[in-house]
Amino acid sequence: MIIIEDNKDKEIEEEKAESWEKEELKNIKVPPWLLEYIKSQQKPDENISDTLVRLLGVIPSVDRCLAFASDEVREIAKEFRKKIEKLIENYRIKFKKNEKEGTESYIYVSKETDHPIAAIIFGERGFRIAYRDKNDKWAIRKIAEIYASITQDRVSKIMKDVKGAYRRWGIKENQWEKIA
Repeated sequence: MIIIEDNKDKEIEEEKAESWEKEELKNIKVPPWLLEYIKSQQKPDENISDTLVRLLGVIPSVDRCLAFASDEVREIAKEFRKKIEKLIENYRIKFKKNEKEGTESYIYVSKETDHPIAAIIFGERGFRIAYRDKNDKWAIRKIAEIYASITQDRVSKIMKDVKGAYRRWGIKENQWEKIA
């Protein structure tokens, strides 16, 4: 927890919060037919913004999500993103902001099963990797915060867990066997 005692710093914090709120409240005008189309494409767990992000195929970059992190931490996050995207063959990314926790996340969802498989959760100075465990709960692994300190062995272990989550929740075929 950071305690800000200097009024100047407090003003900067308030200014950042206000600009973020303004960014969240931007409006766009679209013709009624386009709004109807967007709503027709909306999934039950999405708001209009989520739907537009999915339809347009755009999300904030790793650099933007980790703007306050060190260069090393951003590079490690990019490496994890590449590894996850290579591992999960047929996916879509859902971008989620959690105002309460102050995090932003890339959630990798299997297109085949429409089930979340893994996530990269960005904090202010670091990130975590999450994957669905065997009980379909999020298992979260803290990766790097402030300083980059992760071994190749740990990267391999985490990617093994993500691969297991993909095999369990991301593929429809070969999930059930017939018993004799």
